[in-house]
Amino acid sequence: MNFVQPVALAHPLFGICNWTHANTLMLHFQYMKKAISLGVLIFGSLGGWLGTVIDHGNGFGGWAILLTAIGSFVGIWVGYKIAQYYL
Repeated sequence: MNFVQPVALAHPLFGICNWTHANTLMLHFQYMKKAISLGVLIFGSLGGWLGTVIDHGNGFGGWAILLTAIGSFVGIWVGYKIAQYYL
């Protein structure tokens, strides 16, 4: 049987640690969280901007709030798909 040996790495806070599958999953989830956050930021901002343009400069109007919410949900989906396929 082939067993994969964990690689010993120097960690700035914990000293020497073993790099295992759990660490890889933890990193994947951190990058997924960053991708989703970036998607929400970009698409939510675009939706809010478009809603403000439609509402003639009123950032707290109905269109701005609605399109910000829709853009944020689209950003969650896009960020998740990017993290799923590319990270």
